[in-house]
This record gives sequence, C-alpha cells and structure tokens, in this order.
Amino acid sequence: MLKRWLSNTYDIDLNFIDELESDGYFIPSRKLMILNPKLSEEDMIKVAMHELGHYLNDDDVVGKYNDYVARSQMEYKANFYMIEHTLDTWCNANDIDLKDVNCTTFLSANNLSLNYIPIVETIIKNKIGGIIGLQM
Repeated sequence: MLKRWLSNTYDIDLNFIDELESDGYFIPSRKLMILNPKLSEEDMIKVAMHELGHYLNDDDVVGKYNDYVARSQMEYKANFYMIEHTLDTWCNANDIDLKDVNCTTFLSANNLSLNYIPIVETIIKNKIGGIIGLQM
C-alpha cells in the first residue's frame, strides 16, 4: 500500500534492502526510496514520511550531507514533515481535536522521542493559528 501510494502520488519508487545499515534513505536523482524491511509497519511509515520530507524540502540532499549545519536543517525539516503526518493520522484515528493534543501523550503513543515536543508545539500552533485566522 505504501509503495503504491508513493508511486501514484509522488512518482517515487520504493525498494527494500535486507542488509541496509540504516532505517532508510532517499536517492533524489532516481526518485528512489529505500527502506529496511526489518522495520515494523508503524516504523516503516514514519521512516518513509521522514524520507519523503527530504524529497519535498531538500534541494540537494546528497551534496549537503557533509555540512553539519545544512544537514541539521534538512533533518529538522524531514522530522517536521514526518511528525506532522503522524500527528494528523493519530488525531484522525483517535477523533482528537488538535487543540486538545497533549504533546507528551502523542509522542509516547507513537514511540517518538520527547525531544520532538517543540516540533509538535510548532505544528499545533501553526495549524490552530491558521484555523483561527480563517474564522476571523
């Protein structure tokens, strides 16, 4: 299902490599995402969303990966995208309004680090601010 969605939505090929030393990576020049098949389905989706975040937000992932600051910024954007997707999915699945989200509960329920609390808070602030702005 993930493979079909990536292909139909973004024209990205998804492959799995048993010997992969990381959870996953993306090759922009080939529009190819590679994931470790040993991941759980839940983790596979998170890793895919992280890698998709690179695709959607990074101009040249491979070329900038040796620069610490550039790499940190790219990883932040990729994590932001993954967390935003996970948050939307979790809220919909649990019928939770965004304004009622407890960051710690959300992150714990999704096996994500509490280090992501500032990202979750930013996502909620941006989305609620956008909703409030539309209603005014």
